[in-house]
Amino acid sequence: MIPEDAFCSRYLSKSSTDTGDKPHGSTKETGLPPTNENGSAPAAQPAHGAPVEAPKKKWAAVTALVLGIISALTGFIILGAFTAIPTVIFAIIALVMVKRGTGKGKVMAIVSLVLVAVAMVTFVLGNNVRAERDARLKQRAQEAIQKCESKEFVGAYYTEKDGKRYCAYGGWLYPVDDDK
Repeated sequence: MIPEDAFCSRYLSKSSTDTGDKPHGSTKETGLPPTNENGSAPAAQPAHGAPVEAPKKKWAAVTALVLGIISALTGFIILGAFTAIPTVIFAIIALVMVKRGTGKGKVMAIVSLVLVAVAMVTFVLGNNVRAERDARLKQRAQEAIQKCESKEFVGAYYTEKDGKRYCAYGGWLYPVDDDK
């Protein structure tokens, strides 16, 4: 390794042809980048008039993605619907930050919106399946109660348990006196 003093004296000293109007160690003389008077390289600075860019943040995109994953995984229950709203809000914030140039994470924000769509589809389908199942169970209970009332089916009969009246049919107890 060459000591700095030897390097500076060899490449940065004034040549005999230097008239003093060129800066010390200019590119034309030595083929090296320009240096200041003490021989060190000048500090890197942005181009004239160019603003110094702050580091871009992606907190909103990361938050939206995490909430989007939670929404997609819990979409079939009510939690997926509750996490979907903040997911959309954070994704919009992230996309606005990206558009303004102050943030990163456009892909994460878009993926989180897709995950919210998946969560909402899952939530709606899950509710439809639950509603159909509940309707089938209610229909079955009404049929069992009708069989208990008609008394033509041997396996259907009324019973009481804990002060409530039930129709026993097919191994199930169906409440007769519903407080709807």
